[in-house]
Amino acid sequence: MSYKVTSDEFGTIASVSEHTPVEILFEDRWKLEPYTFGLSPYLESNSIKGSIEAFILNLLPEGTALDDLCALSGISRHQPSCLLNYLSADHTGGFQFGGARLNPFPRKISNHELTNRLKRMPNEPISIWEGRFYLSVAGVQPKLNMIRLGDSWGFGGNKPSTHIIKLEEENTQNLVCNELFTMRLAKNIGIPVAEVDYEKIGEYPALIVKRFDRSPESSYYHAKRHIIDGCQALDCKPSMKYERNFGSGRDVKHIRDGVSFAKLFRLAKGCRDNHETHLLRWIAFNIIVGNYDSHGKNISYFYDFRGLRLAPFYDLVSLEAFGDKWEREFSMAFGDSFASFPTTYDLADFADRCGVSPSVVKNEFINVSSRSLQRIDEVLRSVGNTKGLSGSERLHITKCAQIAKSRATMLQSTVRDIESFSGLL
Repeated sequence: MSYKVTSDEFGTIASVSEHTPVEILFEDRWKLEPYTFGLSPYLESNSIKGSIEAFILNLLPEGTALDDLCALSGISRHQPSCLLNYLSADHTGGFQFGGARLNPFPRKISNHELTNRLKRMPNEPISIWEGRFYLSVAGVQPKLNMIRLGDSWGFGGNKPSTHIIKLEEENTQNLVCNELFTMRLAKNIGIPVAEVDYEKIGEYPALIVKRFDRSPESSYYHAKRHIIDGCQALDCKPSMKYERNFGSGRDVKHIRDGVSFAKLFRLAKGCRDNHETHLLRWIAFNIIVGNYDSHGKNISYFYDFRGLRLAPFYDLVSLEAFGDKWEREFSMAFGDSFASFPTTYDLADFADRCGVSPSVVKNEFINVSSRSLQRIDEVLRSVGNTKGLSGSERLHITKCAQIAKSRATMLQSTVRDIESFSGLL
């Protein structure tokens, strides 16, 4: 399978036989270019230290969407490179794998057609249209990759999508308004996040996420920017996105080989931004809103010849607001604790393992907490006035705001004595 930047082919992914591992072979002319770069820090054009299979697996959908892709294509989930080739041009990242087989022209979708498809979503995969698969981002939430065509939506043919439409299922009602409020709060306190809007498609709420891995070159075409997620940056398969990669069961919860805070902080050496500060603010905000599912695929980096740079944050959700529908444990531990709220000792242990000064953790966590408390009511009023929001959705975002206020106050109190606890480690 070849891969390209725009139309310029610069490498091949191949396996000598079915019994040998997949390899990446760079074109000699690509290696000689002064500003070239590989797919990730582990897959550079002059040094292959990592696994191309792990990289490709992270580009595929997850959960039932992956099952749907395998069923439609007739390709086994154990052949990830073939599945990626089937997806063609619109996967995440700046490279195009394989050849494009789609109609080169966008296909406009009327609001009526889209609404009818959403009605059938419980029984018919939303990602499959006219025998083609139109989802090429990871995650288990139902969503669609689409482009804006004036006031309508459409599929881009061979053109990269510009937006992701995130939807709700029956068991995740209010997820859209929850993420809208949480993302807007993060933006209002200065945390860089993806741009999000709320739309009603018929009677169905949808979160419209503007893709930050696209650069508009014209009103018709958006170029792809190369990004990699936390798993790709660490050369991990998607099964390692949780620190407890085998789950929290009694006999396996001690196995913690997946993505952790400490591993993410170690990426700072290869970053060209203030990685430590941005990462601390993201972590503090996740504590405040109760976003327990902040795993290794919910953080991404722009990557080029200059190195890594944190991308805007995304998938910020107050899972605490859903009560017992989700497990109240963080995806990554604070020290040895995955509990729903870390203690002062946990935060001191977290700082020590991540190689961050306790005073820096204290200052950043108090800063994020204070700014959140200052802005929560303002954001609640603004989001509450969103056109189309239902009464139950307004009640839900009010609950999100109350949770954020309570937890921000708790975090200020908890982190205040972190320096004295550091001496007990």
